[in-house]
Amino acid sequence: MANIDKTNPTDQAQVSQYPANERSSRSALETILAADHVAGNNTADDGKHQIVRLIVQVAPANTAGEGKLYSRNPSGPAELYFKDSVGNEVQLTSGGVVPQASLQQGSGSGLDADKWDGGNKTVSTSAPSGGSNGDVWFQY
Repeated sequence: MANIDKTNPTDQAQVSQYPANERSSRSALETILAADHVAGNNTADDGKHQIVRLIVQVAPANTAGEGKLYSRNPSGPAELYFKDSVGNEVQLTSGGVVPQASLQQGSGSGLDADKWDGGNKTVSTSAPSGGSNGDVWFQY
């Protein structure tokens, strides 16, 4: 990792030492910012992320008016989490995948009845028949 020396130049340093220190600091800064970013191409993409790496950490404290996306590993590999401004934490991945229950409204159990708001879902080659209000029929 590049290192920026914040103690150099000193207040007693000669002006002639500044250019070398400036070049060294710029080089260190370029190295740091180039990690996982587009850099040095003088295009509209400069500064944009190529990938986002999240360091595994403990759950952060909630902050009013802010949501936080972070990584932690409660029992194995790193998983992705979100914490809202009042402290509600949602685990977004499990075993490296987004669980189906995370993608639906309802009680969060992932059961078909939750996904269809209590209605039945039928997939069939037959035409719809019978059923109740709220049921969904897919004919293929």
